[in-house]
This record gives sequence, C-alpha cells and structure tokens, in this order.
Amino acid sequence: MVVGSIGGASYDVDQSFKIVETTDKYHALTTIISRAMEKDKFLVFCETRLATQELVDRLTRDDFSVIGIHGEMFQSEREHSLNQFIRKEKQILVASGVAARGLGK
Repeated sequence: MVVGSIGGASYDVDQSFKIVETTDKYHALTTIISRAMEKDKFLVFCETRLATQELVDRLTRDDFSVIGIHGEMFQSEREHSLNQFIRKEKQILVASGVAARGLGK
C-alpha cells in the first residue's frame, strides 16, 4: 500500500532549507524551531549516529522536546521514538540517514 506519491512530499508537509555557515547551524535551527514551536513538529536529519545523538543531547539541554533515532538503536527503540513523535509527545525527531530510510515502513 502506498499513501501519497512515491518520491514526493505529503501535501501537508512544508519542506524548507536554509544555507548557513557550519558554525551557525545550531542557532539557525533553534531559531526556526522557536518561531514555529506552538503549531509544528520538526524532522531533522543528521549525517551520522554521533551527530544525531549530539544534536539530541544539545536540544534536550536547551529544553526542547526532542527524541532521536539512529541505526545503532534496536528496532523496538526506534519504533518507540517514532511513536512518541507521531503521538506528539515529542515535537522534534532527529534521525540519522541510515535510520531515516525506514521511517515510512
């Protein structure tokens, strides 16, 4: 079964990107999230498991409602994290590229 179009975004998903210097990435991300925090959820992709965990840890320290998934987690842990995001228990889901491949399954 396929919901939506393969390779396309859902009609109710707003995708955006912003080019920033490496040293400004965290500030740019938190600014975007803070401006839309009351109404939106956010899916953030990182290149590696380590980068994913570091971002989750930093956002958590700064009191954001965040959960992460990466390829070194057990499947049950990834599903639990994803379900927290879906149920809006967590507003931000940070995923590594490897883990992101399985988000639609």
